[in-house]
Amino acid sequence: LLGLETDIAQWPPVQVQSEDNTWRAVRSFGQMGTERTLAAGGDGVLRPADPADPPPLEEPMPISAAETFAFETEPFAGGIHLSGQVFLDATIALDVPDAHFAVTVRETGTNRVLTTGYLSAPHAESLMRQVPPQPGHPVPYRIRTYPFDADVAPGNAVRVEVSSGGGALDLASTGTHWTGQLHAAAVRLPVVEAECGIAVASTQPPRGPVADCAEG
Repeated sequence: LLGLETDIAQWPPVQVQSEDNTWRAVRSFGQMGTERTLAAGGDGVLRPADPADPPPLEEPMPISAAETFAFETEPFAGGIHLSGQVFLDATIALDVPDAHFAVTVRETGTNRVLTTGYLSAPHAESLMRQVPPQPGHPVPYRIRTYPFDADVAPGNAVRVEVSSGGGALDLASTGTHWTGQLHAAAVRLPVVEAECGIAVASTQPPRGPVADCAEG
């Protein structure tokens, strides 16, 4: 493409391809979907909550690196289109100054993995320097996933699993051996509320603004 007129400077910052091969343009990964906040209850169910002040758990939940703990939404009767990054905001009191967290987001029914994310507790504030958490002290963590785009089928739910991420290669790591107390957890899902875009199969350019797209 060197030397060719591509008009690349006019392309949108982010182009998103959906599972039905429709492409749409957004300004950033953060604008791929509209954030919807759901807070975890003691029963493990994620329910709609105030984005600015999601409620904590009524009682702290014991957690450990040895067992995966999970939260699940109610089934989406009409399905749901997710696009962007999932954020898990969790307040955890660890018993050690090091822990690894791995988040896996799945669609129930099919059990397929939609996206994953990882966080090292000592690097929660900065990737460049370690700030070990104080054992026994509740600390807020934000674990973000890789960007993705997926349609959850009608009747299925979204399940968010949290583990240590330990495996055969890092069994000796202190970050994969911990216990603690979960005080609060909220999941922020990126929901596409207005569908608009151009199907890849189209052989003719759109004539004028694309339907349902705010900026054409």
